[in-house]
Amino acid sequence: MKDFIKRYNILIQLVVLVVTLSSLSFYNYVSQKNLFIQQLEDHTIDLMQSLRSSILKFRSVEQTLSTQKLVQRISLNLDIFEFRYLNKDGIVISSMFQDEVGEPYHRPGIEKAITDVTFLGEFYLEERDMTQVLAVSYPVYHNKILVGIIDLAVDAPELNSQESSSRKITRRRMELDITNMLNAIAGSISNSMEVYDTVNMTEFLQHLVNNSEGVVELTIMTRNGRVASSSQKFTSNSSVQLPARGAALIKRDGSSLYRLLSPLEDNVVDDDSLLLYIDASDYAANERKLLLTALATSFLAIFFSSAVVYAIYRINLNRARKENIRLEGMVKQRTAEIEKMSKTDKLTGLANRMHLDDQLEIEFKRATRHKHNLVMLVVDLDHFKQVNDTYGHLGGDAVLREIGKHLSDDLRQTDFVGRYGGEEFVVILPETTLENALFIAEKLRKLIESNVVIFERDELNITASIGVADFRYGEHHKFEDVFALSDTALYHSKEKGRNCVTFIDGDKPKIYRA
Repeated sequence: MKDFIKRYNILIQLVVLVVTLSSLSFYNYVSQKNLFIQQLEDHTIDLMQSLRSSILKFRSVEQTLSTQKLVQRISLNLDIFEFRYLNKDGIVISSMFQDEVGEPYHRPGIEKAITDVTFLGEFYLEERDMTQVLAVSYPVYHNKILVGIIDLAVDAPELNSQESSSRKITRRRMELDITNMLNAIAGSISNSMEVYDTVNMTEFLQHLVNNSEGVVELTIMTRNGRVASSSQKFTSNSSVQLPARGAALIKRDGSSLYRLLSPLEDNVVDDDSLLLYIDASDYAANERKLLLTALATSFLAIFFSSAVVYAIYRINLNRARKENIRLEGMVKQRTAEIEKMSKTDKLTGLANRMHLDDQLEIEFKRATRHKHNLVMLVVDLDHFKQVNDTYGHLGGDAVLREIGKHLSDDLRQTDFVGRYGGEEFVVILPETTLENALFIAEKLRKLIESNVVIFERDELNITASIGVADFRYGEHHKFEDVFALSDTALYHSKEKGRNCVTFIDGDKPKIYRA
């Protein structure tokens, strides 16, 4: 044995050196491979946190236009039994029952509405959960195209307990209230769709993919395995195989990808999941290089690769931070635009009726609390129907825009003007005496009369009738009382030949003579 060792000493030393170097190289390969995978996982988790934060901020804008909040705000004191909003194919988009969202909805009334559009908007009585309800499947149109269906059921026990004649009257009243509420909800949904026509979740995810280095795909999955939104071209609500939670290095279409699936929100049970795929080709290439690298260069490869990975991590982290700041600004801007749209009349740019009612209530409460003067003007354009009949609605719109501009430009900064509806405007004059208000009303009347509206080279001479009423402390208990007097005064102006200002003198309307 000793002779064998002495004879083959150099060969044995070479074998030992080769085995040692090979073992060290293999150990280096395995160690570096595991290190790269861990770095890839840490990098992916950090990137996932940044992307998830951006997506949740974008979702907060969508929640400001929730149909659930719309129903609560404009329910008209109806005892709503069930409410849900479905797309035109019958998939639940929003519901009082969260477990329905994303699922097809099956009920005879809604299935009939989906197959027969003539049934949309028809009221019918049926029993739901052993309760008699008045139900309706109401259409939602956007750009004259059916985009969704509102399924609404209202508790209606009185329809069983009342006499036949009273039951008919009660049902007609309930149907009118429900129709008014559904019109408001459908209008809000359509307006919301106009906002999200410009920026939707799919486009948002595609933008994140395009601006995040290494990100290949972002997909939001529901808890039952349906695609909610994706940067890829999936069919909305299509079912896909939901992978296991956690991270994995995979091959897809010949490319190396790193996949991470985690909840979209922390500490939320059964919430949507975010599926992230990033390009892992660099890591796969480094693995192959490590396998062929000798012991002499393996340590250098480890150092260099670690430096590159750390540099990529820092660059992506900084880029994600900047993107997050930019997205926060975009969300704030979009929120401000949405808030402005909710308060502004689209045609004239003045306050819309909802915002006007809010301002009337605020000024009335302030005047009541401090016993200040408050005067309300109701301005109605004379013979406006003739303008529409002669020049069409485009001509009528031109007149409304021009009159709205005159009213807005000529009033004081402390005054408030809005379009109440149709050709009717309302002006609020806080801390203004009736005498000064009548002077302002007459000035506005003359301004409207003297300014000719030009439409398609035709000169349109427009006049207006104005009703004026002032707040009387102790006599008026809500702003509708003052509004009713202004409306009475306006009616008197119409009766007395139009193009004049009428105010309430005591209890009687009286034409104002400057």
